[in-house]
Amino acid sequence: MGITSNFVNGGTTSNTIDRQFTPEFVTKAVVEMPARRKTFSNRSNRVAMPKHHGDTLTKEVRLPMLHKDNMVDGNVDTSVATIIRNEYARVVSATGVVVQRYNAENYLASDGSVTLAAAQEAARLAAVAALQVGEEVKSTAGSILNGAASYALTKGPLVPLPEEGGVVNLLNSSSKLVSAKVSFHGVAHKYTVRSVDLDSRIGQVATKIKDISRAVSEIKEAQVQSSILSAAELNMMPSTANVAVVDMANLDGLDTLTYDTLTAFEQELLRDDVPMDTEILSGVDLVDTKVVEDAFIAYVGREAIPVLRNITDPNGKPVWIPKSQYAAGTDLLEGEQGTIGSFRFVVVPDLQVYRGGGYAVGGVTDGASVATQAAAYKTVLTNGTFYDVFPMVVVGDDSFSITGFGAESTSAKHIMPKGDVHNDIYGEVGGVAAKWTYGFLNYRPERIKMLAFTATRNGKVA
Repeated sequence: MGITSNFVNGGTTSNTIDRQFTPEFVTKAVVEMPARRKTFSNRSNRVAMPKHHGDTLTKEVRLPMLHKDNMVDGNVDTSVATIIRNEYARVVSATGVVVQRYNAENYLASDGSVTLAAAQEAARLAAVAALQVGEEVKSTAGSILNGAASYALTKGPLVPLPEEGGVVNLLNSSSKLVSAKVSFHGVAHKYTVRSVDLDSRIGQVATKIKDISRAVSEIKEAQVQSSILSAAELNMMPSTANVAVVDMANLDGLDTLTYDTLTAFEQELLRDDVPMDTEILSGVDLVDTKVVEDAFIAYVGREAIPVLRNITDPNGKPVWIPKSQYAAGTDLLEGEQGTIGSFRFVVVPDLQVYRGGGYAVGGVTDGASVATQAAAYKTVLTNGTFYDVFPMVVVGDDSFSITGFGAESTSAKHIMPKGDVHNDIYGEVGGVAAKWTYGFLNYRPERIKMLAFTATRNGKVA
């Protein structure tokens, strides 16, 4: 008789073959899933939180004298502090949070009929008139430095020193304290003595320790990513040509990445002095090899790549440069796919998406065409179908710290099986546990920014 299909089940399979003791061969080579990339954790400046100092880490950030956030509150005589009276702000007295700014530049006349002093006074009066309970007015340098520098505001304060000296051009120096709470976390895995003793695979406890250490590493990276996105949301720019769209919830299927929105986002980064993370990459003497200039690192999800490949400049010419055209002249970043202008795009496989975070499909102000609606990513929620919103995140150098207790904030231990009269009287259960501490200190929030956009599956907008 021939061999039946029962052979793989072991035991007696036919009258010509004896009972089988090893019905299969299992190779000792274990297929391991690749470790997840630590994209955002590697961008941090790590700070060890010492014990016996509470659960809050605080960093002092010094503000330049001409910085717009340097309020005149340091016993400066404002009658002679001519350099730092160009902008007035309504500030919550208890917290110091700026409610609204009133820039003297907005009160200057283009024909020069309004003097700088008059414009400053008009800005101050506007701030005073709008004061609410619990608020006060403070002045700042305004548009003197950064990308919003104003010629009219800058030339006015440069008062020459009189022959007899005097008290003029006083400046104020200040700093702010930025704090982060440290939180406590832990994961564990249980096993039974029987499962280890009877398993044909040797070293199962060591494998469990290895698995849980990897899980902790991936969870911590997810924590950092969530913190980065939360910080970037505060500096979010919607990728849209519609001036009425100012919030992520208003993005529809047409609000995808374009050449114009990338240019506008680049200007925002330059205005806030966000440092570029890569230097000019010199080309090599090979055909069709490009030279890549100083660039920001832009982190995107995989769904953004088809969109980026379809971006064209105002003349209709494709602007996407794949990494293959400049890889010969540089060391590529892990996950890098290509470049456009001042951005080098790195794909983060697990970059979180705002599922259903956009506008309602088919809503009153939905400008997307029927074809775009069909191809766009969207999520069905209980109250309707909404467009998914994807983040493009730029994290400037020296912008945040990750902290934990001690030099090593993660610890793990093997809990040996032990008899317990209340839970396990026979001592048949053991386990592996790991715990860690986590804190996110965002001390330069202006360097973490997001460009929010929708996307179609084919990368095109109809």
